[in-house]
Amino acid sequence: MDVAEVKGKVLFITHQLSYSGAPLVLMEAIRMMKEDGYEPEVVSLMGGPLSAELDRLRIPWQVRNDFLQDWKPFYEALYGYRAVVVNTLVACQPVILLKHTPIPTVWWLHETEDFFEMYDRMSNIVPDLGSLGDNIHLLSVSPAVQEILNRRYGLTTPILPLCVRDRRNRKPEGRRSGDPVRFLTLGSLYSVKGQDILAKAIRLLPEDLIEQCSFTIVGGDMKEEPSFRAELTESLSGIPQVKISGPVPHEEAIGFMRQCDLLIIPSRRDMFPTVAVEAMSLRKPCILTEACGVTAYLKDGESALFCASEEEASLADRISAAARSILAGDGSYERMARSAEEVYEREFSPAVFRKRLYGWLCLG
Repeated sequence: MDVAEVKGKVLFITHQLSYSGAPLVLMEAIRMMKEDGYEPEVVSLMGGPLSAELDRLRIPWQVRNDFLQDWKPFYEALYGYRAVVVNTLVACQPVILLKHTPIPTVWWLHETEDFFEMYDRMSNIVPDLGSLGDNIHLLSVSPAVQEILNRRYGLTTPILPLCVRDRRNRKPEGRRSGDPVRFLTLGSLYSVKGQDILAKAIRLLPEDLIEQCSFTIVGGDMKEEPSFRAELTESLSGIPQVKISGPVPHEEAIGFMRQCDLLIIPSRRDMFPTVAVEAMSLRKPCILTEACGVTAYLKDGESALFCASEEEASLADRISAAARSILAGDGSYERMARSAEEVYEREFSPAVFRKRLYGWLCLG
């Protein structure tokens, strides 16, 4: 009997298989389970490009967007799994069935306030967050999500921070004398991510400083705001140091991170930006708004630079301070980069995540 047979099957249920934050971090957990000898299987409400990675790893997956019609075969199949991970509030339907089983289940929530408002309007067809079975462990990805659950429902939920793969098998890209200070922003182009605030901040920078920097903005369009890219491009016209590109595969995005000096996250709200943790794992510090949930693990001026949300002057000040420090070679950038990497190792590394997740799922 091989190791996989001994360890058993684990089911992962998610809302989609896109390159967005929650599916990406779930993919890290799936990959970890596979490497540890478990047999992961995936059910997603929607398909997406991560399905190619599942195929490469020979992990069974299927798309299913309704779990209540013809529910009995799915319910009976649940007893073939040793544990279940339900990823995001949106993938809530299976929890209605799982609460009637003894199977250890983690329900991992990542969403912003507006998703919970929508959830409450569907209270007749979704599980009651306050009356889940003893086997269902409701976990928040960050203190920001934890606060929403406490304020809206009076629930005190443990936190399961995300993890990203350790890609430090390569030496970080170094800086050469005369290089511009390289800033990067990664994320879908729409108002929640705040690239319009970044554009205004760049416009506030002194011209002589802009000439010594480069700004790369990478992301796909959102159907909810189809004109956002054009408006962003227009607002930054005439600044050759700015490049705006479309969506790229995940590993290509990691390549952009390796080449940058700092990652800018100008979000108006973000429960836990995965890109921040990916940057820290590559020893790249972040400039990010106080609306980002990951700030709970960082110290302003030590492991990151914080700015006020929706305030372009505050963001411009942080960009300017970082750029001038790097150009002056005063050593503060290198210290911040090392500190960011230490936060990754302490809070978000695979070894730490494995211990936390396996504990909740009663896995060895």
